[in-house]
Amino acid sequence: MQPSSGALGIACMHPTERRNMEHLPFRAMRRMASQTSRMRTIIVAAVLLAAVVQAVRAQGMMVYKGEDYRYYTTSDVDSLVFVNEEPIGDNANRRNDGFYRKAGSLGDGDVWVLTRNGVKNDKRFVFSGNVSSFTSLTLGHGHGNGDYAMYGLTAGQWHSSRVVIDATNITVHYQLNSEYTAVYAHGLTIEDNIQVEIKKGLTNTATIKLLSGGKCFEQKVTWHGDQGDVFVRSEGAFTDCVASWTCTKLEGGTWLFGDSFFSLTSEESWTKYLIDDGCTNVVLIGWSGAGCSAQITCLKNLLTVAKPATIVWCVGMNNTDKDAVNATWYAAYEKLKEICRENDITLILSTLPNAFRSINGLSSCMHDYKNEIVRTSGYRYIDFSKAVGADSEGMWYQGLKKNADVHPTKEGARVLYHRAICDAPELMR
Repeated sequence: MQPSSGALGIACMHPTERRNMEHLPFRAMRRMASQTSRMRTIIVAAVLLAAVVQAVRAQGMMVYKGEDYRYYTTSDVDSLVFVNEEPIGDNANRRNDGFYRKAGSLGDGDVWVLTRNGVKNDKRFVFSGNVSSFTSLTLGHGHGNGDYAMYGLTAGQWHSSRVVIDATNITVHYQLNSEYTAVYAHGLTIEDNIQVEIKKGLTNTATIKLLSGGKCFEQKVTWHGDQGDVFVRSEGAFTDCVASWTCTKLEGGTWLFGDSFFSLTSEESWTKYLIDDGCTNVVLIGWSGAGCSAQITCLKNLLTVAKPATIVWCVGMNNTDKDAVNATWYAAYEKLKEICRENDITLILSTLPNAFRSINGLSSCMHDYKNEIVRTSGYRYIDFSKAVGADSEGMWYQGLKKNADVHPTKEGARVLYHRAICDAPELMR
């Protein structure tokens, strides 16, 4: 016969415990023995669990793998380092807390590209390095860090900005329809070390701080950089360098993806009224000409460092339908659903208003097939099309669209904004 669990508990007791139990009733003795046995079992299990956890930590950790958008265990953390990022150790499973970071040395003509995205608002870009030799240092956000030919573009095609720092001045370049330049004398002696901060909030301006030897020059400048590479470019030699970029609203907020309908300051953009009403827990990601494929790439890049609670997808005006739904839009739509499902992100879609325009002859941006898919998708959506009364010919309610364009008037932008907060009230948080 096998001894009972109570008997085993008594046998495992200290002799003093057994002597004390001789004065207790038999049932109380067995109950105490059983409780003692269970407690020792729990302690042993806890010790074993701690050993297992320690072994797992020695072999690998949970690391976010950007291409597959899932968590994986790896014993080679360095092999899954994020874009231009140093090994991030125990913080790997936190998606790097919303920062892109690069550290090392910069030689003459070297370029660091931290990431590529179309984020418009609440951005900070910082650099620190020790100076071995110095001609200039350039920081910016925009295509090709000034070398547009490498992208097959010409200067002025995209909103981009960069600041060039030399021994005397900071020179700010920004592109709209052409390139603009502003020069400011900084009055500093650049030696030993150099530190730069570019801080942009909810307008098309930024504050640039330049420091050397602890002395500081600060200047508010026009800054439109919101599409393309976030980069550092050196003319000279720098050691012990660190560059970091972040958007302070990335983690856990609402990411809005769009195109030229998005702006921080234009009265003909519905997102301006969102900001004006204090609805600022959002990240605006969009630029003129943005299409679905580019925005999916942008989303993937941002997901390597942060995760939103909600994505609002307002992309597709530049992917017009013809005899069927636009294939590029549809492929992006399927990928978007997959990404949101696997990352537990709330997805809100939008319809797109048909828009008749007269540019280089008569043409139309048509979206009937897309809108049917959106309305029957089962996802919530913002019905921009119904808000402006867009018909099958691309005509809107009187006064809401520019006559020869696909874009709204000031009045049209207000209508779009109020429809957005009705259909997606979380935008008002």
